[in-house]
Amino acid sequence: MGIRYDFLSKINDEGRLAFLFNKIIERLNITRIMSAPKTFEDLDKEYVAKMFYSTCLWEMYLQGVIDKLKSWMQTLEEYETEFSSSWKYYAASRRLNSIKEYGGDESDYNEDGTIRASGISSEELKSYSVLGVLVFDDWRDIVQETELKDLTGLVSALQTDANFSLLDALKDCTGIDLPTYKQDKNGNMVQMTFADLALQKAIKGNSVDDLSSILLYTCNEIQSIIRCIRNMDKCDDNKEGLIDIRRRIEGLYNLNINNESN
Repeated sequence: MGIRYDFLSKINDEGRLAFLFNKIIERLNITRIMSAPKTFEDLDKEYVAKMFYSTCLWEMYLQGVIDKLKSWMQTLEEYETEFSSSWKYYAASRRLNSIKEYGGDESDYNEDGTIRASGISSEELKSYSVLGVLVFDDWRDIVQETELKDLTGLVSALQTDANFSLLDALKDCTGIDLPTYKQDKNGNMVQMTFADLALQKAIKGNSVDDLSSILLYTCNEIQSIIRCIRNMDKCDDNKEGLIDIRRRIEGLYNLNINNESN
């Protein structure tokens, strides 16, 4: 069978945020495995179907965040370097490329059929502003629209994974208490004590807390960046403001919280 839904796809990126997001993805795989569709009977299991749908949205969001940050960085670098942070220069170029590729209105052409390139008003160029590339006004985007409240289920799934023990599950099913082993300082395999297991569980839980904090911080920072962009004037260069935005995006992508780029 070629199609499998048992595991979430890892993010193909070397950035620090992507590395931690892949750690989150690893911890969500138990939820995905338990909810992945197996037969048509699963259609009658409303809770399971909803859980699988949720894991798809989590996967889309985690993958989408990295793609969005990289796209933002590329757009802003192009805006600064190739267009000298000139909104009109950037918008005029976008307008010209758009008309060439998709066609334009009658007013976009001269009488001889060539694309009108002079006498373009700011109002005509406004819809081609770089701000419209960074934040969409005309279609839905999961990264752009996701707020902290939307990630409650994801965080709960991480906590469930932290509390999950395969040995406990096997004991519940079989009644057999299987021993667990670890390697001591001399390289010997020794049975883990109750204290060892409790410590291992606590460490795993703390790791999940850290991952949850990074996830929620990322969501909050993205929404803050979007609000800043929405508050900018599309008919303005916004040079300093967008340079600051780029630094924030790079800081988030590299997990340099103080916005210090590598």
